Amino acid sequence: MKGNPQNLDCWNGRPLRGDVKEAMERHIGIPFPHGQGQHPGGQKASSLIEKGRVEILSALGGGWRGGVFTSSATEAHHLATHALQPSQVVLPVGSRLSFVGAANRLIQKGASLVQHPLSRTGHLEGINLSQCKEGDLVFVESASGETGAVQDIHQLVEEGKKRGVNLLVDLSVGWNGIPPRGIEGVRWVSLSFYRFGGPVGIGFLAWRGAEPLPIMGGGIGEGGIRPGRLGVPLVVGAAESILGGECSPSFLALMGIFRKGVEEWEGVHLFEGGERLESVVAGWGENVDMEAFRAGCAFEGIWMGSESACQSGAGLPSKVLQSMGVPQPRAGFHFSPPFDWTKEEMEWTLDSLERCWVRARR
Repeated sequence: MKGNPQNLDCWNGRPLRGDVKEAMERHIGIPFPHGQGQHPGGQKASSLIEKGRVEILSALGGGWRGGVFTSSATEAHHLATHALQPSQVVLPVGSRLSFVGAANRLIQKGASLVQHPLSRTGHLEGINLSQCKEGDLVFVESASGETGAVQDIHQLVEEGKKRGVNLLVDLSVGWNGIPPRGIEGVRWVSLSFYRFGGPVGIGFLAWRGAEPLPIMGGGIGEGGIRPGRLGVPLVVGAAESILGGECSPSFLALMGIFRKGVEEWEGVHLFEGGERLESVVAGWGENVDMEAFRAGCAFEGIWMGSESACQSGAGLPSKVLQSMGVPQPRAGFHFSPPFDWTKEEMEWTLDSLERCWVRARR
């Protein structure tokens, strides 16, 4: 596979899906590329943007009062929370940095912070909101690409109902076209479409209850909720991407073979237990020089992930793995290949990874 890199860090950004690319290409170069203008060109663009909004809200299930396109999920998190004044925010250990940033702004306004640990499987088990008050806020990602753990949104919603606590859930990692159970009780949902084969540079925020207040002035885009123009090709691509994302039976079969192969390596500990992403194989290595392993993989032409997306390349111990009780929190890895992986690519990748692993063992 030399000359054809194998991307095993796809949960951090999947390649643009073929159907998404085709949909976007049909709208590149249109006479009026954004939805602000009273002439036919602007009206046509506006109708395409509204069509995309309706399709995304429909894919997320019923009961949403509105939705707004953003530049990213990061912007969506700040937009949802910047005008809130909760007495307490609950943040799982190792949360994405956009959650941390939004929570810090609320803390600066007087909210207290509760960090909830992760279980040994990477799940938010036994979360206790008994100290929360009505209007307090819980941040949570629906799944983790770093560990493969899928969180029980329904359980969090049921616990939150007892106290009138609000949930902001990011659905980007692991989106498969089907909203998770319990989503009807979530106040805000955010999306980064590039995580499941959509375009980079566009995010989305859906809400129940009151409409979010704008962070900045400067335009009437998106009903005045945020300034700036929306590119029609990005909106069309985002709407197309949310209709798919599921794993094919052939891909899942390859992942099963791949996982069994990785399990046989000396010193490997794969994360198991609870609901998990079928597209991710994650774990940690005992007595393995992970820098040497990464370097060996890169030399072979394999791109692998070893930290959370927000801290990728930082070389720091993983807070997620520390919370899970992993003895060597710098020694984590996660493999998430493309959905169009072939049997030949899988076999070559597995053989090459094992060679790199053996060389990196201390």
